[in-house]
Amino acid sequence: MKSYIKNKFIRFLEVALALHGFLHFFEFGIAIYEEAYITATFAAFGGIIMLLSVIFLDGHSHHHKHRIDDEHKHDD
Repeated sequence: MKSYIKNKFIRFLEVALALHGFLHFFEFGIAIYEEAYITATFAAFGGIIMLLSVIFLDGHSHHHKHRIDDEHKHDD
């Protein structure tokens, strides 16, 4: 049960990180509309970093490695 809750919580954090990245792109659009180009640059950079983190760190965290290793132990 504890592992189930931990897995769900980590998935929640991954989704929240992705949504936060999308909010940066919304912020970018508003900054461009207001002609706040420096703010737009920082918002775009933050959004790109957050979305790339979700994409590339999704299956490579310490948590996922243990889950994958545990699944392969049962294959033998």
